[in-house]
This record gives sequence, C-alpha cells and structure tokens, in this order.
Amino acid sequence: MEAYVTLHPDKYPDSVMTAFDSQGQQVGWTLMLGPSDALNTSWAFPQTCGPNTGLIGAVGIDESHRKYGIGLALICHAIEAMKQRGIEGVFVDWVALDGWYEQVGFKTWRSYRPGEL
Repeated sequence: MEAYVTLHPDKYPDSVMTAFDSQGQQVGWTLMLGPSDALNTSWAFPQTCGPNTGLIGAVGIDESHRKYGIGLALICHAIEAMKQRGIEGVFVDWVALDGWYEQVGFKTWRSYRPGEL
C-alpha cells in the first residue's frame, strides 16, 4: 500500500485508477503503472519482460462492494488505458486470489515464495 502514497499524482498522474459507487463513494482502486522510474526501482519484472511493460496490482475493493465485478472491471479498464498509452505488456506482481486474474486472460508466468529473515 506504500505505492499509493509514493505515487503522487503530480509526478505519476496515470498510475492509479479508482472506482466510485452511484453515491460518489470510492469503493475500489488499482495500480496501473507504465514504464517509469517508480516501476523500475520497485519491481524486477519490467526489466525481464521488456521496456514497454506495465504493472497492474494492489487491486482493492471495499468489502461491502465485492462480488459485483468491480475489481474485474477495474483491471479491464486499466489494461485498456495502458494499451492506449502504448504499453505492450502487463504483469501482476503478487496475487492473493488464485484464479482471479485468469478470468480476464492472465496466465501464471513465474511464481515465487515470499520469506522473512
């Protein structure tokens, strides 16, 4: 969640997408980073995937608004917005819900196990 604080809209205006309900309350958000210094210093995969690769991640939906497709709609819109900006590939760094991103065509490319020292 630190990324949401770090990605100030003045420097990264297209890095966060939010969803609002019909009453104007924020109910969801996702990161949608294109090639940038923030992406290249925080994640290893862009260097592996190529220079025109972006990231979608940290999708969060307010608990009372889950199961309505808001999260899937957010990532679909994020992918389209990134595509319009010329981004050719997208990766997801960390997943808590197995099979969720696969609903819109993502496939597991690599996996890793986190650890603590």
